[in-house]
Amino acid sequence: MTAETVVPSKLQVEYQKMETVGFIYFTVNTFTDKEWGYGDENPQIFNPSQLDANQWVYNQSGWHELNKARFTADNTARKGNRLDYSGGAVDKHFYLKNCGFTNEKTPIDSYFYRDKLGIAPNIDFNALK
Repeated sequence: MTAETVVPSKLQVEYQKMETVGFIYFTVNTFTDKEWGYGDENPQIFNPSQLDANQWVYNQSGWHELNKARFTADNTARKGNRLDYSGGAVDKHFYLKNCGFTNEKTPIDSYFYRDKLGIAPNIDFNALK
């Protein structure tokens, strides 16, 4: 197989058409200062109480608020070999649970919506250079 013969699947093309993809990943280890845990962490320490869920993206035409999300899955989940995942929308934010931290299951390719807040981030990109 060469690079010239590789053709994206229909799912890969649809993924690219979304043009905007992003996520924030938290685990219990976010709150233990460890890169890798030992599995003995108390799940009660998982408490991202300071997360600002005002979700926006920036491109050449300016800020765009995200108020629609599609719950996708990798091939492991799509083939039924992974069942520990869920996601959705609660209040003003989207959420994702996976990797053994849930018994819930969300139908793959479900769409979720949240109300727009209309408060764009105030970031001076020139100051970040």
